[in-house]
Amino acid sequence: NALIADLDKLPLPDYEGFEYEYYLTHHHGYADTDGRPTPRVANVITSRNCIAKCTFCYRLMKGGHRVRTIENTMAEVKYLIEKYGVTDIDLIDEMFANDKKRIYDFCKGIKPLGVRWQCQLRVGVIDRDVLATMKEAGCHCISYGFESASKKVLKSMRKGAHPKQFEDVI
Repeated sequence: NALIADLDKLPLPDYEGFEYEYYLTHHHGYADTDGRPTPRVANVITSRNCIAKCTFCYRLMKGGHRVRTIENTMAEVKYLIEKYGVTDIDLIDEMFANDKKRIYDFCKGIKPLGVRWQCQLRVGVIDRDVLATMKEAGCHCISYGFESASKKVLKSMRKGAHPKQFEDVI
């Protein structure tokens, strides 16, 4: 089967069919509350696949990293806030963005919505300005893949990252 190139053509998930209100009301596994009431956390996928071809990853699909537009993603986030009272967004993409422009555009779109969010990123796209912008826009957690601090092991994995990048981002 051919991969879907234009992810914006996909409909929003059938939240009602998954009894999403029940899930949000009864899911209490989110520990980082910052003293707030229990967050209502929604998982959102803004892209598929990854730019890397790490040897250990199950995501060795063809088609490359494909993304939804920021406008399409924000429409889903707004729907989740309005319909379900969502307070936190967990971007569960393998890799949320591989360029700074996408991150800045996402931050510009999500900041006015007042939700906290988290994502997964590769180390090569991050610098202090990006991190400051993300934090200001509500990002409270970034997950990175620090599989090894050994140049030799990283090279054998085809990770496309270097220990110095890990150190810099930390």
